[in-house]
Amino acid sequence: MSTKLSGTSRLPQDILTTKLSSMTMQEHESHLRVFVSSRVLSLDEPEPALSDIHAHASEPASYSTQTDYMPDPETLSIPDIHLARLSLLATKAPHNPPGSLPRSTPSDHLSDATSSDGEGDERMHASEIPDTLPQGDLYLCGPHESEVRDTQDGGSREAIGHALGACVEAVDRVVAAASVADRIGTEIPRESPYLTSQQLFPIQAGLSDIPPSRWTEHTPAKRAFVLSRPPGHHCSGADPSGFCWVNNAMVAAAHAYRAHSIDRVVILDIDLHHGNGTQALAWRRNADAAASDSQRQARLQSMMRSMQRTGSAASRQAARVADATRTRWERLLHEESLVGPRAQRLFYGSLHDIESFPCENGDAELIRNASVCLGGAHGQWIWNGTYENACATG
Repeated sequence: MSTKLSGTSRLPQDILTTKLSSMTMQEHESHLRVFVSSRVLSLDEPEPALSDIHAHASEPASYSTQTDYMPDPETLSIPDIHLARLSLLATKAPHNPPGSLPRSTPSDHLSDATSSDGEGDERMHASEIPDTLPQGDLYLCGPHESEVRDTQDGGSREAIGHALGACVEAVDRVVAAASVADRIGTEIPRESPYLTSQQLFPIQAGLSDIPPSRWTEHTPAKRAFVLSRPPGHHCSGADPSGFCWVNNAMVAAAHAYRAHSIDRVVILDIDLHHGNGTQALAWRRNADAAASDSQRQARLQSMMRSMQRTGSAASRQAARVADATRTRWERLLHEESLVGPRAQRLFYGSLHDIESFPCENGDAELIRNASVCLGGAHGQWIWNGTYENACATG
């Protein structure tokens, strides 16, 4: 941009600074509103949506919490729940990253090795990740102070809680926008829980400017983009891997169902890597939904037969006429009033490189999972496309 403005190939630093400072991006000129989310989902007292994904009865946590940093036998008694074990690991992990602590070595000199480089350097401090979990692609940062147990500890527990909170807040904001779509300019009430975050306001651009933030009322948006770390698509219910300790997208989908009755969700995963964790969770959730909806349908049919056997012929005929004139949406609402809501189902679609993580080592099961394509069979909507397939089909 600066080169284009100046018509030269290079700009001295002072000229670049001057030109950047002359550029403005006031709020009324931008279609984007940026918020720093303050919403937090606790790992110690998880909300139902978080428990749906990471505390499912069929997926107990199997990994140990024993590391060189936690020899305390009391950790053996924690529940077989991924969230509880993750919270404990993040609390006990060192705050300093591997490789930055002083070592007692003959040369008394720091090594640049880390716990994830696998080089066997005796001077690097031991990994904060239990041996039973993938080494090299998982790490945690502990609290600033030892034995701190709240979510504002400055470590990985805080980061994970905020990442999850930002995702569910984005869902709340989009749903709020849909609820006032016909009344453009209508403000969401100040007491709304999803308006607790501060908005960043762009100012004159500069090399070192930090945008100010403050609470502001605004018109809700119909779409949201969440920029957060850590990521999530390699984590299944109780198996973290690939830098992912929780699955943000799946927790957001579960929140959408519990908080807003959104029972159909599409997840499009465009990444170099296959989202094996998200696919596994979508598969489990769809399987649970198929079983639940089958029972629901049986109850509905039984209730309808009972209603047909009672009442006069005229009332039964009126009911049939009313049912025939209902739209699909009206019929769904009527069935919900009789037997409750239907379960949530998800479509998971992924575009990835089949040669990359987690398939880079040729694991047959992982490769098969990353190649599955189902369009409704057995209640599953899973569609994988690889870069090689995309090239082969033009």
